[in-house]
Amino acid sequence: MTKNHTTKSIIITVLMLIVISINMFCIVNDYLNNHYIKEATVNKVTESLVTATDEDGNIWQFFGDGFNVNDTITLRLATQGTADIKDDVIKKVVIKR
Repeated sequence: MTKNHTTKSIIITVLMLIVISINMFCIVNDYLNNHYIKEATVNKVTESLVTATDEDGNIWQFFGDGFNVNDTITLRLATQGTADIKDDVIKKVVIKR
């Protein structure tokens, strides 16, 4: 392998690493900007339908087992890329212990 060929290979490798790093940053940044956490209190449990109210008064419903009235829960939510909370989607619910 010639010195010129080795230099080209190094430059190509470095450029590929830069492009991959930028893409990963964009993916992580998008995730962080479009997901958030809210704490809520379970108000009602009907079979597997759970109704909870967060600290801002928003009412959330989801299906799940093992939840009881007055449980404090953590909701991981996705914004769907909008500012309107009404279309946000619950991604995960955890009971705070």
